[in-house]
Amino acid sequence: MRLFLFLILAFTSEIVFCQDTGAFKCMTISKDDFYSDMKLKPEIKIIDVRSKSEFLAERIEGAVNIPVSKLPCRKAKKISRETVIYLYCKSGVRSCTAESKFNDMGFKHVFSLENGLSYWEKSGFPVVCGRKGIRRTEFIPRSPYQPIAAPHIK
Repeated sequence: MRLFLFLILAFTSEIVFCQDTGAFKCMTISKDDFYSDMKLKPEIKIIDVRSKSEFLAERIEGAVNIPVSKLPCRKAKKISRETVIYLYCKSGVRSCTAESKFNDMGFKHVFSLENGLSYWEKSGFPVVCGRKGIRRTEFIPRSPYQPIAAPHIK
């Protein structure tokens, strides 16, 4: 049975990791899979579990704010239990706590952004800033190859 589960996980497009936080194992998703899924699968619900002020300062495009301190709340209870939910915070700790709370509420498909928004931003992925939603950095995938030097013209 373990081999069967391993093979299923190995051949899916989403790479998911377990992060041990005591008794609860947090299911994390890599920043690359998070980004591609948010672009290709609009039905995924992206939730920022930080405070409202942190959310307004910077956030991932399309995210809604449900602070972990407010869970469980009416806003979360309105979401279908079958919805795929991606959570994030600044470093990944609060999103794992929120994931546990979402699981306690009966949600079945909840994942946390590995290493949080700080790692997302350091990797060059886009964020939206301020109340007006000004975009900061447009994501351009980094090439594994060194740039070719421009020819020197005299």
